[in-house]
Amino acid sequence: MSDLPTELVGEFRLAASRALAEVRPLMASLNQGSIATLTRVAHQLKGSGGSYGFEALSKAAGLVEKSLARELPSRLARMVTELEAIVGDLEPAPTPEPVSTPAAPTALSERSVLFGEDDPLIVALVKDRLEREGFVVEHRVNGNDILALAGDLSPSLIILDAKLPGLDGFDILARLRQTPRHARTPIMLLTALTGSQDAVRAFELGANDYVRKPFSPAELLARIRNLTHDR
Repeated sequence: MSDLPTELVGEFRLAASRALAEVRPLMASLNQGSIATLTRVAHQLKGSGGSYGFEALSKAAGLVEKSLARELPSRLARMVTELEAIVGDLEPAPTPEPVSTPAAPTALSERSVLFGEDDPLIVALVKDRLEREGFVVEHRVNGNDILALAGDLSPSLIILDAKLPGLDGFDILARLRQTPRHARTPIMLLTALTGSQDAVRAFELGANDYVRKPFSPAELLARIRNLTHDR
């Protein structure tokens, strides 16, 4: 059971259900395009499920992705059905009693994050954590839009997915480091890439941190605090 707020788990469940509804019709006529879509959805659910704390979902999606990478298994339809059942059973933790907390300092409410990510499940999770921490989040899906918006903003932190439509996170990082406005802005790459060479490339281009999916939300927040504590 997840310790996330009820509304966030509900949003996750809805987005995951929509993703699976997208792939269900593809099972009838498998081709290179439909296999690519199935792989994308399985990879998305593996990463976001793990980050949300739904390990059974993450593991099941990982098995689908691995099977697709090898060859289409005869039990693929059954595996997708199992994914749908797991998503349907997702339940949030009971809502805790409200606790009075002191108002956040004014400086905290003025903090902002520019966030580039195309996985709606990861977007919902990260935005929830950051907004509860007092950050204002500007989110974009397309890399070109992120780069254009960065030219007008001076955020406390920029978080970039390594794989974005348009310019990818590495390209954006390299271009931002060449501008006076963002030569020293903390920049974090958030990615599903697992190769050590990708991390090396990120740091060589000037990244301040590199976080792999699936990630622990608590660890991610600690890393964000570390990058923005003196901003």
